[in-house]
Amino acid sequence: MSAQVDPHPSFRRFLRLGPSRADHLPALRITAGLAVPLACLLLAGRIDWALYAGFGAFTGIYSRGEPTRLRAQ
Repeated sequence: MSAQVDPHPSFRRFLRLGPSRADHLPALRITAGLAVPLACLLLAGRIDWALYAGFGAFTGIYSRGEPTRLRAQ
């Protein structure tokens, strides 16, 4: 009896879900930070400003730890 050899071990590791690293809360914060401005623009009929809202949301995502004065500069 021979042991089966997995032909694609790296592919199986790619598909495997590991233990949670508490990434859900930041993901929800990021989703809300983008969804709320976009929903407001959609309701206001100004979806043409969505690009600017998206850039603003990413600024909030990546500069969250910066003091307000530095973000304003």
